[in-house]
Amino acid sequence: MHMKSIYQLEIALAKTLDSDAERLSYLGSVLRSMMQALTVVSLEAVRELTPYSANEANLTQLILRFAQPSEGLYGEILDATIPIVRSHITKNFMIGWFERYGDSQEPFTRDLYSWVQFRNKKPAHGVLARQDIQLWTPKLVELTERCLELFSNALPLIENKKLIVALGDSHFSLSTPIVWEGRALVIGEVLVRKGIWKLKGQTLNLEIANDVTLELGINPIFDTSGEQGSSGFDLREVQFGDSKASVFHNIPVRQTNTFEGRVNELEMLQEWIDDDDSRFCLVYGDGGFGKTTLTLEFLNRLLEGDIDVKGKFPSVISYYTAKMTRWTSDGLVHFKGVSDAMEDSVRELLFCLYPFIGKDWYKISGTPLIDKVAGEMAEQGFKRDDVLLVLDNTETLATSPLEVNELSEFLKRAGKKIGRVIITSRRREFLPATPIKVSGLSDDEALRLMRRLASEYAAVAINQAGDPKLRQVCAQLTNKPLLIDTLVKYIARSGTGIEAALEQVLKKTSDELLEFLYEDAWMRMNDLHRRVFLILVSLANPIDGRCIGDTCQEVGLQHVEFQSGLDETYFATVTDRGATYDLEIVDLAKQFFRKQVLKLDSAGQDEIKRLAADLDKKAIRRGEIDRAYVLLAAV
Repeated sequence: MHMKSIYQLEIALAKTLDSDAERLSYLGSVLRSMMQALTVVSLEAVRELTPYSANEANLTQLILRFAQPSEGLYGEILDATIPIVRSHITKNFMIGWFERYGDSQEPFTRDLYSWVQFRNKKPAHGVLARQDIQLWTPKLVELTERCLELFSNALPLIENKKLIVALGDSHFSLSTPIVWEGRALVIGEVLVRKGIWKLKGQTLNLEIANDVTLELGINPIFDTSGEQGSSGFDLREVQFGDSKASVFHNIPVRQTNTFEGRVNELEMLQEWIDDDDSRFCLVYGDGGFGKTTLTLEFLNRLLEGDIDVKGKFPSVISYYTAKMTRWTSDGLVHFKGVSDAMEDSVRELLFCLYPFIGKDWYKISGTPLIDKVAGEMAEQGFKRDDVLLVLDNTETLATSPLEVNELSEFLKRAGKKIGRVIITSRRREFLPATPIKVSGLSDDEALRLMRRLASEYAAVAINQAGDPKLRQVCAQLTNKPLLIDTLVKYIARSGTGIEAALEQVLKKTSDELLEFLYEDAWMRMNDLHRRVFLILVSLANPIDGRCIGDTCQEVGLQHVEFQSGLDETYFATVTDRGATYDLEIVDLAKQFFRKQVLKLDSAGQDEIKRLAADLDKKAIRRGEIDRAYVLLAAV
């Protein structure tokens, strides 16, 4: 079966609809699906059959926009890919795109651009009047039929659930799923979480357009992380309001898909970003209220252009999670004090400029380091108002009054000379900062969050309860997001009722509650999941996505299956950077897992130690290769 047949049936169906409005609406979806399919074919053809990389073909920034694809994106990509395919594969690829062909008065791309302009102005963002519908329905019928007539040779053949593309004398299998259960897809977004790429969309179906989420496997065309370099910083073009900005950033992705409320706090963060005279912003509050979640939500909205910045849009955003260790070429280094840790956060900025930094940067500290970094940024054209430092969980760095004072002094110097600073902390740090307190959600926000989480995790008892009952439960949990999340997950896993679960949550201290949840999760794990955790807790290396992938491969567990299980526990803190992630097993969980290791017989303990040692060696070797590659690329 050829994919052309699928679109022929949908076009024929659209033409039988009773009203012009229905025909216009559905044909818009058919054309969008066709354009997406042609775009995917062209991108994979460039990657598979030509010497070009996405970066060399100037496609990287366009591909990144598939995260939230717009109607004009597909034309922009085809404008870039068609000449490459014609030069290297076949001269007959998508003839009629740039040139007049057959009976056409205009090249297809020009008529398509007219449709995109109309669609964005009227159906998408304006008023679709009756005269617009009457004018554009026959135009769209003609445009959709012409698209299929001109470019159907570029669409794949469906054989045994494989999509085979034939271009000239070359053939290849399409890796991106643009057909599902015999129907074409309309792509809604492409996203990556902890290294796992997913495509979300709907089936092209007039009656029931099913929502579909598909995993894309290893190395999909949307993964341009290899093109971005190894520094951890990406370059993003941000459209906000009527303005555009380019920003280097290493912002992790959102911590949750169920973000709820915090309207006032988000507005306060926007007011602060607009106030160029304010150097510091402090997001503070007790543990479990969502300081990091709020900050990452704001930063991701900023990068997505959802915040209309009135002040200076930052050119560099550097995110740093406060920690007292760092992996270097000399192994795992433990920082001796607050200054060492904070200096590491300042050095992190340099990775937006260079793929690696030399030893000279580690020989200086304190004020000289801040001055040197500020000078280096200025030399590269970045002023202090161009830079935004985000320091997460700073309370972990300082516990004594002396350390707190040392931290404050360092932050003041960094804010004065390097850039503006957002800090998250459980403490009200001693800084001249704009304070944003994060406390409990409102009653309505807490209820909505509980409902959304219950729907996501299939917590039956909550789904069956009425709003008055759930409001009472949320109030007992002080409307704290972490406790609401804990209760919902526990009910979903155990199948218990609300009262029994609430009793378990409320009667225990924080540590007792965590130990209870660890034991509960451990009992529900299969042997492979348990084995992965026992190995991870025995590793000397810091744990990242590649390390976990190696461990899963060693024990025979799919990486994505491990991640799914991890998401339902409280064993670790995950910093999700999209194409990769870092994982920090919390201290209490480490103690719990080490107890489980000691319960094994001597042969079992020796096996865990051997596997951990082998994986440590593999991680060290991979680090050496990465550093050698960076040095070679820099020559």
